[in-house]
Amino acid sequence: FATTDSLLTVSITAVDTSATYVFAGISGYSGTDRATCTEILCQLIQTDSLRLSRGGTGNVVTVGWFVSEFSSGVFVQHATAFVTADTLNILITSVDTSKSFILGSQKIDETTYTTDDYTHSKFLSPTSIQLVTSGTNVPPGIYGYQIVEFSGCKVQAGVSRMAATTSAIDVSLTAVDTTASAVIYDLQTNHGSSWSGSAAMDGQLTSPTNLRLFRSRTSFIIEASWFVIEHTDGTVVQMGTAYLDLATTASITITAVDTTRTVGWLSGAWQRGGSNNQGASAAPRAWWGRVALSSPTLIEVSRAGAVNTSNFAWYVVQYNTAGAAAVAQDSVDVGSYITMGW
Repeated sequence: FATTDSLLTVSITAVDTSATYVFAGISGYSGTDRATCTEILCQLIQTDSLRLSRGGTGNVVTVGWFVSEFSSGVFVQHATAFVTADTLNILITSVDTSKSFILGSQKIDETTYTTDDYTHSKFLSPTSIQLVTSGTNVPPGIYGYQIVEFSGCKVQAGVSRMAATTSAIDVSLTAVDTTASAVIYDLQTNHGSSWSGSAAMDGQLTSPTNLRLFRSRTSFIIEASWFVIEHTDGTVVQMGTAYLDLATTASITITAVDTTRTVGWLSGAWQRGGSNNQGASAAPRAWWGRVALSSPTLIEVSRAGAVNTSNFAWYVVQYNTAGAAAVAQDSVDVGSYITMGW
């Protein structure tokens, strides 16, 4: 996004939107820290178009995105909602929640970061989800959600609440294969307009039976909706932690992957978040980032600003069937498109 851009429409090879999901990370921005400029809504609006939008202008923002299409075994529902209340219940087409997860992103036309800038989503039933936030909701945020039902996986899900004085929570799981499992989560917080490091959190599998939610700074309450996705079809997952100490990028060697069927993400805050001890500002530039596949054996984890030390739990997922790939890149957005069979 250039300073005057509030909307980018990216052309992609035509996909079946009911079998395709998308997510995006942020690796850099410059200018004043404002929620309206740096919260990016990522939507698959047509079969051949990806829409990246924000509530306002004024900053240069770099966005990295993945679009993943499956030939079978995956059913995706795409929609948006105005978050006008602390909780919002939404009806969906019925899914098997033991094989489903939710991907979200959000934009808001508000200059400062406050409690209503954070929204998480969870299943209430096979036919309904709930969006949860807090604050005034004025103006309301626009939350984009994707309901992904994945026949080749098992999903454990929950909502965990971290007290204001707590820095870590360990969640017991039914044992998973950590070489085939990944974590995503979204969060809601009462952090107010300062001390954003208290809302910066990692989600990591520390053993086959334990999920750890961790932050470097306390002071505010966090409620996180998490999903542990265990693939059962031969998909391979690599995971680790990137430590960025007064740096914006870390290069990490991985076991070789087929980049035509591999994606990478960070575990938290709309697949772009990590933990950070930042205190003086509510801006998340230090703990929002993205994963880029630089080569079959190298990833780059990058963030928007070198403020204090950030920890990013990353996941690289190689799906089990090869497909076709095309990559689009320019100075304001970096994207990857992959098609995968099942």
